[in-house]
Amino acid sequence: MKFFFSRIFPFMFVVAGAIIAFIGINGLVKAKASVDWPSSPGQVVSSSVESHRSTGDSGRSSTTYHAEILYEFSVEGIAFNGTRVAYGDYGSSSSSHARRIANRYPKGKSVTVHYMPETPEECLLEPGLQAQAWMLPGLGLIFFAAGGLMAYFCCLRTSSGNQGTSSQQTTGDRSLFEPTQFDDPIAMETQWTPKKSDGASFRTHKIVRSFGTRLVFRLSLGAKLFFSLFLLIGLGVLVGGVVVAVNGSENVLVPIFMCISGAVFVVTSSSTFYVMNKPVVFDKDAGYFWKGRRSPRLHLMGNASKGFVRLHDIHAIQLVTEVCASNSDKNPSSYYSYEINIVLKDARRVNIIDHGNLSHIREDAQALSTFLEVPMWDAT
Repeated sequence: MKFFFSRIFPFMFVVAGAIIAFIGINGLVKAKASVDWPSSPGQVVSSSVESHRSTGDSGRSSTTYHAEILYEFSVEGIAFNGTRVAYGDYGSSSSSHARRIANRYPKGKSVTVHYMPETPEECLLEPGLQAQAWMLPGLGLIFFAAGGLMAYFCCLRTSSGNQGTSSQQTTGDRSLFEPTQFDDPIAMETQWTPKKSDGASFRTHKIVRSFGTRLVFRLSLGAKLFFSLFLLIGLGVLVGGVVVAVNGSENVLVPIFMCISGAVFVVTSSSTFYVMNKPVVFDKDAGYFWKGRRSPRLHLMGNASKGFVRLHDIHAIQLVTEVCASNSDKNPSSYYSYEINIVLKDARRVNIIDHGNLSHIREDAQALSTFLEVPMWDAT
């Protein structure tokens, strides 16, 4: 089961997303090109609204409505039939939308048919990009991105779990860790439990050197992709809700629910990204460490006393481990997360970053230790 969810399940998302995106993008290309296709006069042969009822595993049924428009036209004396009104019109749960299309093209109406020059069977009544044409490629890209990110983070989690197991076997029982090995009285006064709970199972931050006298921690590419996925899902649901509202829905709560859900995803993911993306700065020229986009000049002018730490007050860099376990009784799981803390001369600690990639966070801790010219206390 673990292999299924870590390997097969993400692969299914990637494949399904690629197929859906390919079909949708192919439709977008044809929809854009259809504006320049030649046209021929035609006539609607039949016009009706077809419904398809399906029942899910839960026993609940749903009905999809689609306008069935059959028209005929001729190209160079050869007769052709067509059924497509526009690209992206795949039907919906709203019968009113299908009825509007059927009413727009009643039986016997004269129409202008646009067709592909090489293949007149590829034809439609409304050329160009319609709003609904974007739904299928958007859904496919979301599935593809979701599968790719699931596979990426599952690999990172597996890697960090292996690193944590190896580290535990090497170090032994962490409850028996003794800071006396550092031969430092402040280490004896310092707490060695995690400063921050529930760290991520993948790498969230990395070091970016702005210049020689400044060291900055910023979000990693994986973390940016993680938040972007939820942002794209929210935007997709929000746009889908707008499209359903424009096309009309028998249940007015459906587009409202979609718009609200999409907006919640967009606001939550973007605000979380904004908070997580705040830089963690160590600046030797200013002589301070701080988190966020504020300038240390505010502290020097007395306008902001919190959030700034003098580099001179930093005594050591601490690297500790946390075991993060789920509360589920059915599928219990756990992983290791690691955190970098700065230890001040009075033994107080300030958390810098925490994530699940031991090798990278250890490298970053060592780089920070070298930059500040203070010892690194590795308790992993």
